[in-house]
Amino acid sequence: DGPLRWVLVIGVPFVAALAWGVFNVVGDPSRSGEAPVEVAGWVRLAVELTVLGLGAAAWWAAGRSEVAIAMAALVVVQYATSWDRVQWLLDQQPALS
Repeated sequence: DGPLRWVLVIGVPFVAALAWGVFNVVGDPSRSGEAPVEVAGWVRLAVELTVLGLGAAAWWAAGRSEVAIAMAALVVVQYATSWDRVQWLLDQQPALS
């Protein structure tokens, strides 16, 4: 309750969207291939898992455990069925300037 609630409601999704859009691997075929901030593949994977995991955790904290479990399961299925992309990400290192 209070003003902090609105900071969190607006701020957390904004920061998550910013991280999702900015930290990329150059040449990622699932994205534009451009990277405003070039990162290693494992960093990109960590960003994705953190954002999606925190989304499931938010459902859990909101008392919607069935939605949280379903979301977590879908995340696992998504990464399991796109294991080739996960392997590709883990193989990518940013170019040294």
